[in-house]
Amino acid sequence: MKPFLLLLSTFLLGFSVDAQVYSVNSGDVCQAYVTRYYTFNAAPEATASATLSVDWAYCGGDGFPDNGTLRLWMSTDDLSNYTVANTSNSGNGCSWVNTTYTIPMSQINMARALNGGNIEFYGYINDGCPGGVGCFFADPCFDLTLSFDSSPQASFTAEAPAYCVGSTVIYESTSAGQIDDYDWDFGPDATPATAMGAGPHEVSYSTSGMKPVSLTISNTETSDTVEGDYEIFPLPELSLTADQATCFGQTASILATSSASVTWNEGLADGLSQEVSPETTTLYIATAVDENNCSASAESTVTVNGLPEAIVGEDETICNGSSVVLVASGGTEFNWNEGLGDANELEVSPSETTVYNVVVTDDNGCSDADEVTVTVNQNPALEINEPQEICVGDSSVIQATSDYTVMWNEGLLDGTTHVVSPEMTTLYIATVIDENDCSTSVEALVTVNSNPTIDITESQEICAGESIILEAISDYIPVWNEGLSEGFTQEVSPEITTLYNASVIDENNCFASAEVLVTVNPSPEVSILGIEYSQYCTWDVLSIEGLPAGGVFTGTADLEDLDNITFATDENELEYEITYTFEDENLCSSSVSIFFTVYICFSVEELENQIAVYPNPTSGIVNLDCGELRNQVSNFKLFDAQGKLIDLSISKSSDFVSFDLSAFPDGIYSLSMEVLGTRITKKLILQH
Repeated sequence: MKPFLLLLSTFLLGFSVDAQVYSVNSGDVCQAYVTRYYTFNAAPEATASATLSVDWAYCGGDGFPDNGTLRLWMSTDDLSNYTVANTSNSGNGCSWVNTTYTIPMSQINMARALNGGNIEFYGYINDGCPGGVGCFFADPCFDLTLSFDSSPQASFTAEAPAYCVGSTVIYESTSAGQIDDYDWDFGPDATPATAMGAGPHEVSYSTSGMKPVSLTISNTETSDTVEGDYEIFPLPELSLTADQATCFGQTASILATSSASVTWNEGLADGLSQEVSPETTTLYIATAVDENNCSASAESTVTVNGLPEAIVGEDETICNGSSVVLVASGGTEFNWNEGLGDANELEVSPSETTVYNVVVTDDNGCSDADEVTVTVNQNPALEINEPQEICVGDSSVIQATSDYTVMWNEGLLDGTTHVVSPEMTTLYIATVIDENDCSTSVEALVTVNSNPTIDITESQEICAGESIILEAISDYIPVWNEGLSEGFTQEVSPEITTLYNASVIDENNCFASAEVLVTVNPSPEVSILGIEYSQYCTWDVLSIEGLPAGGVFTGTADLEDLDNITFATDENELEYEITYTFEDENLCSSSVSIFFTVYICFSVEELENQIAVYPNPTSGIVNLDCGELRNQVSNFKLFDAQGKLIDLSISKSSDFVSFDLSAFPDGIYSLSMEVLGTRITKKLILQH
């Protein structure tokens, strides 16, 4: 007999708050070997278990070939043949059998989960009747009744991969019975702190520690509460290097600090430190997991900045000593090689061909480099003589040597040599230009030292015989001509008009001189006419005249009448002085003085008697006693017998005049002398 499927609708027979009863029957179809499916829709919220009551009719006893059998299965997770009912017939004919089974709620809930909240039964029914014969007296052939205890019984589950601060714990009620309300309290520092409904509820905790959790369920008649403690573990400590920026191609270091094991994203190996070289900006995530399976994550972004493009321009060619400005671009900071600075513009003046390298850095600190070659053409050779020093008014020779035409400043013509006489210190520059348009300039500094200064007394006029003080003013000691010694002042008394020159030389060997003309006006020649002798007698009368005329006479004589000068004196001897002074148009004056003596005059015989010579004859020494005339005797002369003048050795004392004749031969000698203007002679006899 081919089995067929009969699906019967579930209907609720009746319920109360304490029990829920679901029933289904077969109707009047009681065919043997029929497999049927029975579905209980909207399964009740059961508690610990459910009760399945089976009432069925079967054929049995003698005359029936098979025993009646009812086997029921409930659809579970593995669809195993869980036998709900299994009985054998007994007795004869059609009989009713009632059997009660207890089904664990775990099986009920498993079936509900697999069948969309429904519970399915299916069974193999053999009523034990022969073919074509059935227990038609039974209607229905069987009844299935599923009863649940509906009083609330609180329970819940708490599920989480790890019970850690910040993690999500899913709380869900597994309570049974008739439930109207759910009241959750998830403990301190929970978010949310409370909730309503069966769940699931996602709850997180901001602190660690034991968290008391309770669920209270209730209906209109009763309630039930279940409590549980859950330990929330702290997250492991984890910190990362701050976000950083790097440049394309560079390496960045990321360091994690944690006591737990650390794993990374981006395929990095486990560990606390990482060296990374991302090509693009990358978010690196480090995760630390401790023994409680609690994890903490930290992020560090490595921003990858592109490199700037350094540009420094085309290669340059210059002459030695010239300069060129190199301009770098492409960034905001610039660093030249050789310590040349950090400006984007660089003026360089290399002495030989040089490669300049610049590193350009942008605002992100990324760098690129470029270089430029500055080719240096050597300048033509040019030499010049050493710098010179001259004094104002002197000249200097400047000479340059080169294979090229020499050009000069200061208006000088082209050429190698020039004689210059600058008035002030002048820098002479010689320049040559070669075929590369390279030039060389050399300098010759002609230093013009100022001459020292000297001022001197203005030109003077003096009279012959006078002296004058000449004074030179200078910072240096003057040197004078005319044999004068060095010094600032000189007293001079030239005999003729003379040009005096004072010269000074300073530390630069510069010279200065000044001149002063001292004009010597000759003194007038003066004379006195009329006085011819040095001795006069009191009876003499003199007439005198001064030449040139116009002068002034002074003297001890009476000069009131120059044509009649007389002497009146009681003294035997009186000395007179007459002076004539004449001043010419140059205010030069000359004086002439005449001295003469006036005596009360004696005759020659009287004079001779006044003078005694002794001893006479003499052997050598002769004494001359002049008495009162001792001061009037002069001009002694000794002659031998032939009239030859002989040198005479004279010795004078206050009273005598002595002559030594001891060196002369014996003979007669004549001693001549002048007394009061009269010459007298004494004979001497020399006998040894």
